Amino acid sequence: HVYTFSAEDFQRVTSAFDFNNNIYNFTIDLTSTSYDFEGQLDSHTLGKLNVTYLTMKNLGITNSLLMEGAFDGSYGSIKEIIIDQGIWDNRKYGVNLGSSSILNPTGPTLEKLKLSYVTNLTETTFSKNKEIREISLRHVSLDYIPNGTFSSE
Repeated sequence: HVYTFSAEDFQRVTSAFDFNNNIYNFTIDLTSTSYDFEGQLDSHTLGKLNVTYLTMKNLGITNSLLMEGAFDGSYGSIKEIIIDQGIWDNRKYGVNLGSSSILNPTGPTLEKLKLSYVTNLTETTFSKNKEIREISLRHVSLDYIPNGTFSSE
């Protein structure tokens, strides 16, 4: 049986931190059951929070997960982003980094980026993230990697 962690469920979770939005370690791990994750990381959910370490594991992503504004509230504090879907099972959606501005709001503090099932990169995906020390992209589904994607220029 597959359960759904809906967009409304995710909105309720992130809205619970309205008073104090500083979260050192924000983890969503859907290991114990089979869940489809319908939430989106955008300015209305995760973007309202100031997160230092973000971990999302074993998600069955059912839509575009990363949207504009996902890391707006974490500028200058986020150090680590880990998004691991677990088993792909031929889903249509992965982690799309095709917009150059999705990671830009993380600022100069992002050191570690571990993503699974990346479906899109551009030559400017990492252009504002000069301090990243570790990038791990597992189960990548890309037609090509654009020139300069990992360039420091």
